[in-house]
Amino acid sequence: MEQPLISVIIPTYNYAHFIKYAVESVFHQDYPSEKIEIVIVDDGSQDDTATVIAQLQDHRIRYVYQENQGKAAATSHAVELARGKYIFNLDADDYYLPHKISTTVAIFEQYPNIVHIGNPALIIKEEEKTEKIEPIPNWMKEKELNGLELNRFFLENNMLFGGGSTYAARANVLKRMPIPKEVDMYIDEYLIFATLLYGNSYFFAKPLSVWRVHGKNYSGKVRTKEAVAKRHQRLLQSSIGTLHQLKKMEGIPSGLIDLYAFKHQIRVISHKEKEGKKTWNDILQFWRYYRFENKQSAKVLKQYSVRNRLIPQSLIKILKKIKYLHDGFTSF
Repeated sequence: MEQPLISVIIPTYNYAHFIKYAVESVFHQDYPSEKIEIVIVDDGSQDDTATVIAQLQDHRIRYVYQENQGKAAATSHAVELARGKYIFNLDADDYYLPHKISTTVAIFEQYPNIVHIGNPALIIKEEEKTEKIEPIPNWMKEKELNGLELNRFFLENNMLFGGGSTYAARANVLKRMPIPKEVDMYIDEYLIFATLLYGNSYFFAKPLSVWRVHGKNYSGKVRTKEAVAKRHQRLLQSSIGTLHQLKKMEGIPSGLIDLYAFKHQIRVISHKEKEGKKTWNDILQFWRYYRFENKQSAKVLKQYSVRNRLIPQSLIKILKKIKYLHDGFTSF
């Protein structure tokens, strides 16, 4: 049976230092190289990204430059350009292990109702020089999972698995869903949630991709108050953008919308907490919201550490000062 064409999309911004390794990891797959295309959408990089790609001189690479609009816009553009039956996402600072594409395609071909495939990532923290495997519950591995039920599990338990930036999905699903630029920094989260509205999911048990954590990416450390505030603002704008888009989509149960709306409110007060700006009025508004407007189960309230959100900022400072961090305060 002839192997289908695969599209690997790489949205990127100022990652010239990493992108060559990402691209080469795709070409080093044990899948027929002539059946792989790489679509790189450069979201206005100001470094040497274009030069690095040009030096690779490979006809399988399609490189497109656009003015800076954010990761969601770059991803959307890449999805539009992709010609493959299956689309694999890859951040420019991450890379694939050799069996990533072949094993994923095999599952897609075997299970027609599966629209999303993920795997635990091998997480490498470059500054600490450590690595670990992303923990995924055993019950989720190596089986077909109902998409809507999985979405509910993710939201109720305040977690998200799936390889994050290295998910794979059927092209005919990704191409039919809107990808607005407003979802921005939560593009990977949005695409997993939205894709699972159209079918089922599958998770491998072993890592098939590497997720680098370094000083320049979202997962790295932000060292100044100004940078923290700026990132928090962008995250909150992305979160509300994702919520608004999910509300517009057909077929999504209202209960899932309520859960995501609750998740967004947690993010709002949590960011204020981290910046030391949470007020009594914030606490009161949040209490009214979860108590009267968006009632959730005791399980959900526990998973989102709701009681912590109701602690005054002054008490948080005291707890930090005396370095007394009880298990209930680990989210500080």
